[in-house]
Amino acid sequence: MTMLPEQVSSLLHAYVSMQRIEEFLSEAEVPDWASSLKSNTSPDISDGKIGFRAASFRWDVAPKNEPSRFTLGPLNIEFPKGKLTLVIGPTGSGKSALLNALLGANLIGLEHATIKDNIIFGSRLGHDEARYQAVIEACTLTRDLETFDTGDLT
Repeated sequence: MTMLPEQVSSLLHAYVSMQRIEEFLSEAEVPDWASSLKSNTSPDISDGKIGFRAASFRWDVAPKNEPSRFTLGPLNIEFPKGKLTLVIGPTGSGKSALLNALLGANLIGLEHATIKDNIIFGSRLGHDEARYQAVIEACTLTRDLETFDTGDLT
């Protein structure tokens, strides 16, 4: 019977994930001096929430002569003011696209390449292994990379 080993494996994965979330949530808040996000004004929000209503976001991902575009939406999302909101989902589900839409940014940065290539991203200074490892640590990718068969070459 192969179901029991699969269930044990799933339970262990869930336990490890729960530990990681608990560790993250128990960390101290980022002090004001360390945050690059600054705002002198509060958004005009009558109901105390930030979000989208029937919003769609499009980015060109095909050559100019082709009409296909990447579209995220329509979205109806509310982010309660002063509350923690988690954006989760499988790879390729639009998490980064959603965050870029929130920031009003074009989809830049991640390209169809390995994790390592996305971190180095054509650095003009060449590959600096110490800096690369610092990025891996800062983004808490060490455990994730250990789970992939090809590590940062995934």
